[in-house]
Amino acid sequence: MKLIKEKIKELEVEGIINEPRWKKIPCSCSIKKDDVTNQFPIKLCLHCKFDKQEKSMLDVVKKGQFKIGKETIKKIKIHRGEKYQEIIGWYNLG
Repeated sequence: MKLIKEKIKELEVEGIINEPRWKKIPCSCSIKKDDVTNQFPIKLCLHCKFDKQEKSMLDVVKKGQFKIGKETIKKIKIHRGEKYQEIIGWYNLG
């Protein structure tokens, strides 16, 4: 696993992976729009779950910098799961 350190606008991010393992898991959701019980989030689909987590993190990262209270975050590290390399969370590095 090769972790990448990137600077996106003013926010430095450690732990970006181009092709995490979870992306190889196929989506198991029904393609029928009216089949709600067989679609994420009602049906547990690991691909869709991890995709949502990744997009949520990337939305924050694309803004370039953000604030928690009065503190401006400029450097974060992504915390990933061991098995699937999914984003679990992140923490402030300064």
